[in-house]
Amino acid sequence: TFRSEASSKIWATAYDFPAIEKGWAVKDTPPDGTLASGQSFLFNLRRERFQDIRVRKAIGMMFNFEWSNKTLFYGIYARMQSFWENSYLKASGMPQAGELAFLTPLADILPQGVLDSPAVTPPISSER
Repeated sequence: TFRSEASSKIWATAYDFPAIEKGWAVKDTPPDGTLASGQSFLFNLRRERFQDIRVRKAIGMMFNFEWSNKTLFYGIYARMQSFWENSYLKASGMPQAGELAFLTPLADILPQGVLDSPAVTPPISSER
């Protein structure tokens, strides 16, 4: 039987039952290369305050993932670089010719930098 645990707290603190200690059950993490399941904060874009992309960017830049992961989430999470992490759909590097052909006609409604900048995650935050 396979169980997927979504809570970092439970994964870090609750799997200490006798079957684990005797080796009858195994607590393990799937190897790299599997499709990542994500946990995230999502903005309710129906709320006026989140409709401004500058507000969403500022919150994203302000969020200290490294501190939160270490302090709140038992150091279990890795920062995702793409919505489609570990798949051929992962955004990386500069937009390729096919992407540009699709996106260029939409240039006036796309956020600045989409067509001429690599896809990157916000910078790492400093320690508190």
